[in-house]
Amino acid sequence: TRYIGDWSSDVCSSDLKQLFLDVKNQALQIAPVKVLKNFLADMPNSVSVDDYDAMIIWCEQFSAFITSARSS
Repeated sequence: TRYIGDWSSDVCSSDLKQLFLDVKNQALQIAPVKVLKNFLADMPNSVSVDDYDAMIIWCEQFSAFITSARSS
């Protein structure tokens, strides 16, 4: 699942899971991820990427961080 939220991607990878879980209820779920290669998702018109610091790919099934990127 792809989420966007307000957190820094400049944290130690061991802290990413807890960091995400701490803000998950404030994050916005954008789209399910069905493949990990060449994944694209349309951003809903109601969402402005400029309102968020970063994007994260998170696996709900395994409660695992996949990757993140700053949205600038």
